[in-house]
Amino acid sequence: TIVGGEKTEEPEIVQTKPRTYTTTVPSDDVVKKGKAILFKRGEMDITMTPSHFRWSSGNPKGAKGDVAWSSIAAGRVVGEKSFAICVVFPSTKSGYHTKRLVQEYSFQCNSADEAKSWVDYMTPYVLPNGIRRLTILVNPFSGKKKGKKVLDQILPLFKLAGFDPIVKVTERRLHAKEMAQQLDLSTTDGLITVSGDGLMWEVVNGLMERPDWEAAMNKLTLGIIPAGSGNAMASSLGSFLCPFDATLNIIKGHSCEMDLWRVIQEKQQLWCFEAMMWGIVSDVDIESEKFRFLGDARFTLGGVMAIMSLRKYHGKLSYLPTSTIATSHQMDDAPSKEEVQDEIKLKVEENSKEEKSENLGIPKLSGPQSTIITENRDNWVTIEDEFVFFIAHNMPYIAANMKTAPHSRLSDGEIHLVISRIKNPANAPLTRGEAITIFDKMENGEYVDHKSMEYIRAKSFILEPGFQTNTKEKNRAGILTLDGEKVDYEKTSVEVFARMMRVYAPHGMM
Repeated sequence: TIVGGEKTEEPEIVQTKPRTYTTTVPSDDVVKKGKAILFKRGEMDITMTPSHFRWSSGNPKGAKGDVAWSSIAAGRVVGEKSFAICVVFPSTKSGYHTKRLVQEYSFQCNSADEAKSWVDYMTPYVLPNGIRRLTILVNPFSGKKKGKKVLDQILPLFKLAGFDPIVKVTERRLHAKEMAQQLDLSTTDGLITVSGDGLMWEVVNGLMERPDWEAAMNKLTLGIIPAGSGNAMASSLGSFLCPFDATLNIIKGHSCEMDLWRVIQEKQQLWCFEAMMWGIVSDVDIESEKFRFLGDARFTLGGVMAIMSLRKYHGKLSYLPTSTIATSHQMDDAPSKEEVQDEIKLKVEENSKEEKSENLGIPKLSGPQSTIITENRDNWVTIEDEFVFFIAHNMPYIAANMKTAPHSRLSDGEIHLVISRIKNPANAPLTRGEAITIFDKMENGEYVDHKSMEYIRAKSFILEPGFQTNTKEKNRAGILTLDGEKVDYEKTSVEVFARMMRVYAPHGMM
């Protein structure tokens, strides 16, 4: 049986290794052993260990398999006295496209009770976190409008594993945000998007604007199944462009914590989980929208166009380096929550959302209080210069083929700033030729070691973007994006809040 992908001949030998990030220690201790008939292959000796499911005909040239539990999506009783396992094979890729992804193997036993016994024994390994209530939001227009197609591919896998998710299709922009705001928390354990990063951005902001935002973020685990053109979050979670890898992570139920940013502009507060971009990268991201039908190739074409013009923008960046404060992993000796709150000077008016606080001039804030005393800028660093490249990261990838923050981790409590400016410490401003080298090395993250790039770790930053200073479009405003969404081009304050959300991820990812 083939679930998704193209139908091919069943292999004689099946072998998978524990999936990336797994912390399960392989063990040869036998949990259960016996015999059963593998469909079309004859009688097999079957062995279950804490790490693998194995079968062998006993003949060196016969069929055999050695499959890690981390690659098995389902184990179920089929027919009167048979059981089956559903295996997600390690991705075989042609470019960024996957082939022949999922296959089911059926074993016939002597009785129904024996088949059920095999399934009972394997269930704790196949579903280590049990069956959960899932709600799936699908954007039918993301990427190459493949959201529904991806949904049709992955739903059978959820069903085989015993899940019965609620599926909702978005009909307009910000519809997912409305759904997240109105979601009944008592009906759902996991909220999943089948989309690019835009739909998850709506979900996160919808949840954080709820009056019970804290309960919502504590209750829900979020997940993303890639169906967009960028897929930064799915890539940072190890799924890249493979919807079956992402689905398997959700079925297994393993998760990790993830940081969130509060982003404040003059008239709005937003929440960000991926990246803030300005300069050549945001120009590429937004101006290539008209080539969305090309998929990932849109970024390559947009990059060539941006390098040709290589715009420079005047700007002012102020940031608080993480080395001057207690990070998320250094809080054991920090003051108590009450002591910190006593020191915080961030005061917010409680009347209407449009009313401003006296000291900061910002809208009413939702979510947690600031953990930084904003009036004290003794430890802040300020750079005023002409900028070509600016990305602030909350995760390693900004696209499946762009690992732009190789040192970033999902819950490190840090903002990873990568910038290129005219008066950089190495006195090596970025040229068109070097820009080509930079873009070429983004795939593996090596570009950050280039002499024209600076890598900064911060807890908070303020960016004041200015006008373009070169080419025929001098004094032209640039483009500022958050999680791939265009926002107002103005002074923007960003602060990281460590471990604010939980996301489905491979076992052991931090």
